[in-house]
Amino acid sequence: MEQIDNEELVDALDGVVEEFGEKIAPHAVALIQFLVQSFGRLVEGSEMIAVGLLTTLNKVIGSCKEKTNFVTDLAPLLAPVLHHCLSNAGSTYMEEGISALEICLDKGTADATWASQFYPYLYRSQLGTSEYEAYGNEQFTKLLPVFALYFYKYP
Repeated sequence: MEQIDNEELVDALDGVVEEFGEKIAPHAVALIQFLVQSFGRLVEGSEMIAVGLLTTLNKVIGSCKEKTNFVTDLAPLLAPVLHHCLSNAGSTYMEEGISALEICLDKGTADATWASQFYPYLYRSQLGTSEYEAYGNEQFTKLLPVFALYFYKYP
């Protein structure tokens, strides 16, 4: 499984995570590293496969969300993917990025420094700045719980 660039393989991996999610935790770090690397390699090549990888990634972190320290261990691994997905350049994957960020903020104990690095993307996506136009208005309702978590956990 060194290379994952086949949609059927991504779907099969997603099925394994769906079926055995509660047993994934001991393998989550390695699996997330693999999914992050695969996403980085495929993000420009195949949108369908990249979305499948992100969906699987979210299922993995979601299956570990009750293990608060575990999510904290996973959060730093997700940073490159979140930076891309929440940016204008990666806005195709914004919905999946929002889901991952929400899981980390909601169930994780990520420190404020880690969490704060993504807030500017969310702000720009909705309001824009003098340098950037807003690019994620269609995701506004999905962002509301994330904004609430920021204000609640990281005042």
